[in-house]
Amino acid sequence: MLFGSEICKEGKCVNTQPGYECYCKQGFYYDGNLLECVDVDECLDESNCRNGVCENTRGGYRCACTPPAEYSPAQRQCLSPEEMERAPERRDVCWSQRGEDGMCAGPLAGPALTFDDCCCRQGRGWGAQCRPCPPRGAGSQCPTSQSESNSFWDTSPLLLGKPPRDEDSSEEDSDECRCVSGRCVPRPGGAVCECPGGFQLDASRARCVDIDECRELNQRGL
Repeated sequence: MLFGSEICKEGKCVNTQPGYECYCKQGFYYDGNLLECVDVDECLDESNCRNGVCENTRGGYRCACTPPAEYSPAQRQCLSPEEMERAPERRDVCWSQRGEDGMCAGPLAGPALTFDDCCCRQGRGWGAQCRPCPPRGAGSQCPTSQSESNSFWDTSPLLLGKPPRDEDSSEEDSDECRCVSGRCVPRPGGAVCECPGGFQLDASRARCVDIDECRELNQRGL
């Protein structure tokens, strides 16, 4: 008589009528000849690590990329920094203004956007590094439809969850303040983003990021 630990090694054996089922963890499959859960070699599928070197691990795999390229789990390939910024899953601050000096200003209110969403609407720059949006109309990857005119760039405002206001509204417009993970504090000349304890503003001045206290203590030699 065989026990579950003998017919379903590294897995979970469940009695059925008749017989049994052997359930394996993610990254493993059941081998009926060996009577055990065997690691799946994901590296046999070249699509799991395009442009990189695949290393199979127990229950998973690692994809090593040649710097400065990074691995994108969503696309399962190594991408350059520029491609990573434009990856569909990457979201960041969208700027309405970008000067000739490469500096951005006027962060758009609302949630963070992908590079394409930002540049296909009112954006002129994207991300903390103020990456420039491509010239409008030059090889644009923006979605179009028959109902959209050729002046899409100039006529499609970026509406991010704010209700429309009547044209005759007497309410005065106020300066928009973007402050992710913080709060907007009114100041002469416009509101500023204020962060809670343990956080600090990033380069965009519109997002509070956690301070790595352990790293700072190590740098001080404490």
